Amino acid sequence: DTIAEVDRITVADAFTLLQRRVVGMPQLLAYYCHALSGGVPRDLIRFCRQCVDVGRQAETCVPTSTVVTTVARDHVTGLLKGAAIQARQENWESLQSLLEVRDALSRTPGESLFGLLDRAATFLWDERPPEKGTALVPALPVVLAVISTAGCYFGRTWTVASWRAEVENGRAERLTSSAACCMADACVDTTVALEHLAVLRRELQLAPLGLNVC
Repeated sequence: DTIAEVDRITVADAFTLLQRRVVGMPQLLAYYCHALSGGVPRDLIRFCRQCVDVGRQAETCVPTSTVVTTVARDHVTGLLKGAAIQARQENWESLQSLLEVRDALSRTPGESLFGLLDRAATFLWDERPPEKGTALVPALPVVLAVISTAGCYFGRTWTVASWRAEVENGRAERLTSSAACCMADACVDTTVALEHLAVLRRELQLAPLGLNVC
């Protein structure tokens, strides 16, 4: 067998890929899926399917802001469940913290989700295990922060005109690419990811997070 190393796809490539697979996929949601995927095609398609499922389960037309929030909540819930299982298996003290965040997430209304994720990211960052065993839990607070940051941008109440203007001036593609890079970096080098995330949050005029690298 041969292992081939494949570069992460670009925002434009991601949009083209989803256009070919999904009829009528809004560009905003395609960009959002790319941001969450970190440029990995497999994850891009998975998030796209989740977006489609949100629309299928609704009786009426669903605004993109609702889709963004729902997909973010479902994704974070899955990450927390996986991290809790790992923490239980390795007897980490962070298990209780993970369960507290999971329970808070289930009680939080959609409009408050991304504020909660910001607080959860800071909370879990401070509760990290002293010895960073596997990559999942140390990276989790950073991943939550990226999801929150992307959600604050894509989850706005966009009009057709306002999103078109964002695309035409190049800002949408640039911010989407930045979010995807932060997601990709999160599980490789949290320091680099946090540096890039801080720049992205400043551009989006979001409050800085308390994820300080010692």
